[in-house]
Amino acid sequence: MIEMLVTSASPLSIMTGKLLAAAAAGLIHTAIWITAGAFTLPAVFDRIPSGGELTISTELLVIVSLSFVLGYLLFSTLSC
Repeated sequence: MIEMLVTSASPLSIMTGKLLAAAAAGLIHTAIWITAGAFTLPAVFDRIPSGGELTISTELLVIVSLSFVLGYLLFSTLSC
């Protein structure tokens, strides 16, 4: 099966498929963690005194999100 794939597909299409599969698997994994966090974090903050007063600035959220996406892309490119 591998010989058939290697002889019929170009290296660019094989690499593109690997990167898309790694990105899809990572996005599914991230979605599961975000969903789990969305259900558990409110319960955790309810148990912490003054936990409901915790705020995260928009700038920090943008920086963290951008760093996550760029780091993920770098790691997934290097691992394929």
